Order: sequence, then structure tokens, then C-alpha cells
Amino acid sequence: KMSDDAASAKAKGVDAFKAKDFETAIVEFSKAIELNPTDHTLYGNLSASYFNVNKFEEAVESANKCISVNPSWSKGYQRKGMALAALDKNEEAKEAYEKGLELEPTNAQIKESLSALESKMSASDNPFFNAEALTKLMMNEKTRRYMDDPDFKMKFEFCKSNPQMFMQLMQVDKRFMEVFQVITGLDLEVMQKSQEENHARMEELKKQQEEKKRKEEEERLAKEAEEAVPDDERVKRQEEQARHKEADKEKDLGNYFYKKKDFDGAIQHYDKAIELFPSDLTYYTNKAAVYFEMKDYEKCIEM
Repeated sequence: KMSDDAASAKAKGVDAFKAKDFETAIVEFSKAIELNPTDHTLYGNLSASYFNVNKFEEAVESANKCISVNPSWSKGYQRKGMALAALDKNEEAKEAYEKGLELEPTNAQIKESLSALESKMSASDNPFFNAEALTKLMMNEKTRRYMDDPDFKMKFEFCKSNPQMFMQLMQVDKRFMEVFQVITGLDLEVMQKSQEENHARMEELKKQQEEKKRKEEEERLAKEAEEAVPDDERVKRQEEQARHKEADKEKDLGNYFYKKKDFDGAIQHYDKAIELFPSDLTYYTNKAAVYFEMKDYEKCIEM
């Protein structure tokens, strides 16, 4: 049975804890433990008090003593889990919470603590929310200001437990795009522009290849058509092509003299072109242009 002095110290500790005077609570709970070392609840309360002044190692030690005195009390494992989680000993904390739930599966506080820990562990594995990422954000002047904005901070914390939301927010909140760039060192806008340029180059190359194939097919068909023509007809065509080529040379000379205003010389070469290949109308129109320049309109009309 607890002595009156032990009960008094415990009551004072509870009152101090409720008043958030955790240092006094530590003193009173420690006194109560000296007077009654077999009361597991005292160790649990002492652990909670140490936790609230950020003395997490001491909180773990008190929780372990609580468990050793009464291994079947689920709250002892909860205290241990909280302190270990604060020390970032996440796997050990998870084991403590799970042990507590084995003893009391309906304990809502332990369930909530375990869920929060699992979200934290998930975030620590995510490259956007681990310690290195957060350091980068705080080192960058612009993103450091974002982290001081309550609205942004709330969204960012939400993304820790819902990582898929990060990419969605990038589409509607430019700040998250900048956070992505700071963490990864990648500029998505530049990458997108580069991809678009590469796509345009590939499309142009595709067009060039298609045009090349088209020309090759035309040449193939022309060659097949040429080979299908009888020999005497082929010879006739070749001679005709040769005459046309010579006629074009004469036309070019005619153009040369035309530009020099040597109209007689121009007419002479246009006449030779017509003689060599009389079915090309450009020779006649060029000759008509010469007569027009010479103001010989009757001959111009004749042409």
C-alpha cells in the first residue's frame, strides 16, 4: 500500500504536470518513486514529464523501468514509443507501440501515435521530405520564406503523409515547383522546353526521311518506266532530252544578251533554242519580250 508521503508526492506531481510545470513534476514523481518503487504508474508519469522538457533519453529510461515493474501495462510502451520516436529511433518506437497494442488493441492513443510514426517514417524515406531535403530548403532564401508561411507549411506537412499530393500541387502552386527544383537541382520548365525542341527536331528529321523516301520511290518508278520503253523509243527520248538541254543553253545565252540590252544577240540565241526544241513555249515568250523592249509590237504579238 502506498504511504501517505508517497501519495502526497504523487498528487503534487500530477498537479504540477497538469499546470505544465514539468520540472516540479519530475521532482515530485522522483520523490514518490523513492518512497514507493513498485508503483509502475509513477515511472510512466515521470517518463511523460521528462518527455515534455525534451529529456528524451531520461524519458526512455523511466519508461523501461515502468515496463520492468509492470510488463502488462500498455501505457508504459506508449511512453517508451513516444520518447524513442523523439530520438528518431523509429523502428524501436514502432516495436514499442506495437507491443502496447498487443496488450490493448483498442487503445486509441497508441493507434494514433503509431499512425503518426508510420507517416513520419514514410516521409523520411521520401527524398522530398528527409533531413537533407529540408536542409536544402532552409538554405535557399526563397524556399526558406515559403517554410515560414503557415499556408505553405500546412500544405507541405500534408504532403508528408500524402506524397502523391506533392506532384499535384506542383501543377497549381508555383512554390512547390520551386521547392522541387531546389531539392532535385532539376528545372522542369527547362527540361520541358528541351523535350519540345527535341520533339520538333525529330519531327523535322522524320519529314526529311519521308521526303527522301518519296523521291527515291519516284526515281525508282521513273527508272522502271524508262526500262519498260523499247530501245528505239528510249534512244529517241534520250536524243530529245539532249536537244532540250542544248536548247536551254541557248536560252540562257539569250537571257544574258537580253540583260545586256543586246537584243539582236538575244534573238539569235532564242531562235537557235527554238530550232533545237520548238515545243518549249518559254523560248517564244522570251523572244516576244525582246521585241517588246525593241517596241516592235507587231512581232511581239506574232510570237
